[in-house]
Amino acid sequence: MRRYLNWYWRHVQVKRAAPNLHLALETLARSPAIELAGMSLRVSGHRFFANVTKRLPGEDLSLALVLEDERLMRVGDSIVTNLSELLNAFRMGDHGAVTQFFNAVFDEAKNWGGALPRPK
Repeated sequence: MRRYLNWYWRHVQVKRAAPNLHLALETLARSPAIELAGMSLRVSGHRFFANVTKRLPGEDLSLALVLEDERLMRVGDSIVTNLSELLNAFRMGDHGAVTQFFNAVFDEAKNWGGALPRPK
């Protein structure tokens, strides 16, 4: 799950950085830090597997993201960022819905001033 979160987040960032190639490359130079909490997990060997259809009892889903200026941004359910719908989109392989979710996250991060690295 983490790989998909990382990939979609960077995908949206690079797309929104265009046509500034330098900004897009600077974005890709760092590893993203993004986590989704509240899903049921199972461990097999040294790997963790997320169950996208089962939540932890009593836990709400939440997304945490370290912005490009090192601030932590938490994303909860809203009209444009519904985390249950995000998990369903992953489960169904709905690339468009996942991208739409991350575009909304990007807009929120942009409002915070940390969606992209600051130009030097």
